[in-house]
Amino acid sequence: MIDNRVIKIIPTPPKKYEAYLYLIRIWKKELKKWKYYLGWHLGNFEGDLDNYWHTQKKDEIRKDFATAEKIEYEILEYGRASDMAYSEKKMLTDENAADSDDWYNESNGSGKYSMGYKGMNKVNEVWDKIERAKAGQDGGYPTGQLLKAQIEKIIDEGGLMQPREEKINLAHLKVLKDGFDDGPGAADPTEWPPIVLFMPKIGSKNIPRIIGGNHESKACVDSKHGYALNTIEIPYTDWHPFSDTDKRRIGNRLNPLEKHQSLSTDFVTFAVWAVGECDDKKLYKKNDDNTEEIPDIYHKAILDEMKFMNYSWSQRKIIYGKMQIIVDTAEIQRENIDDNIMDWSVEAMKENPDVQKQYDTRIEILKTDGGYEDVLKISMGLFNIDKICYQLIEKNGYDMTSKFLIYGFFTNKKQRTDWETLEKSNSSIASLIQWNQWKKHFLDKFKIEIKFLPLTDYEAKADGWKLS
Repeated sequence: MIDNRVIKIIPTPPKKYEAYLYLIRIWKKELKKWKYYLGWHLGNFEGDLDNYWHTQKKDEIRKDFATAEKIEYEILEYGRASDMAYSEKKMLTDENAADSDDWYNESNGSGKYSMGYKGMNKVNEVWDKIERAKAGQDGGYPTGQLLKAQIEKIIDEGGLMQPREEKINLAHLKVLKDGFDDGPGAADPTEWPPIVLFMPKIGSKNIPRIIGGNHESKACVDSKHGYALNTIEIPYTDWHPFSDTDKRRIGNRLNPLEKHQSLSTDFVTFAVWAVGECDDKKLYKKNDDNTEEIPDIYHKAILDEMKFMNYSWSQRKIIYGKMQIIVDTAEIQRENIDDNIMDWSVEAMKENPDVQKQYDTRIEILKTDGGYEDVLKISMGLFNIDKICYQLIEKNGYDMTSKFLIYGFFTNKKQRTDWETLEKSNSSIASLIQWNQWKKHFLDKFKIEIKFLPLTDYEAKADGWKLS
């Protein structure tokens, strides 16, 4: 009987799961070693009643499975089908099982569920060479040194590849700058982590690009005593095939939580990267209405990267929340695509000087005819009481006699509906409730009003805005 030869290692399953990942070990007596088969199965494991073992049609495994003296069957994971397929592909790819004599598997994972590990083997190879270079080990990337003037030239020509949403953190920059100027020997390049460069194509006149150490590079240039930084140089042939999300992955990994001298990758930056990674690697699932595919932010590939970045369980919850906001906003924008939502952000206004000119004219009219001392434009999705208190109240000397105006704008219809109905569905609503409490108890002596800019092109035209 096969059961006399098979040892089953079956961990207690969760109450609900779609699939499971299993590993079969078969003892090759003539070779005195184990040979492996990894797979996953859609459905629940039925214990002793389960007759599913593997799907291989190869003669070798069929023969060994029928005749081997020792076989171990272990379930490694339970979970969603997409996560089990991802784990299978990740493990087989890392082992290069398809080309290994130690594995029965003929491929490194495939099928509609097995997305998420495209390109990761190469990313990990690059990362391993970076780590080896840092440790001075064989097999690492070439190292070198850039003088202050060379670093400044790279910065001036736009060579900083910043993975964060916030390009430069001035507080962190000042800390590093002071570090370079902190007495004799403080600017010694060996006292600072090497900056990581994406090197240009051989023979090209292009400059290297800095993917790791942007703040450190700028601090060296801005300081009095900084004169050079050591470098790790990634060849063009290694980094150029990467997608934008894989380049950002490398940048994020160079700034993990609590890394010495670096600024940790913030939650928003990781959330933006993760949603982009889902799009890049086609990690999708059906939305609640089962009408379209949306980024699968809970995919195991995203969780694995969070763990790599040293995010704690509570920090992961925050990031998941921010990812969900990004996904929800994208869905809302798709629903509103025919309505042409107006973009009143500073960046958008710079691209539309005609609208900016009309806006400036309206502000002057509000001040002269409306009697407002100052006007603050603010996104209602990023409603910030501290910003209002500083830019309207403190900035104007706590003036209790003049009128002030908050000129708000919404970025989608749901956001405006939430504000109008006071449904507590996101942090913006909490901010509005807090604002109302502040007005009632702390700011009742100040004359602050709120008006709103048009949400759509139609509303803007109806309000007299001239749009091209």
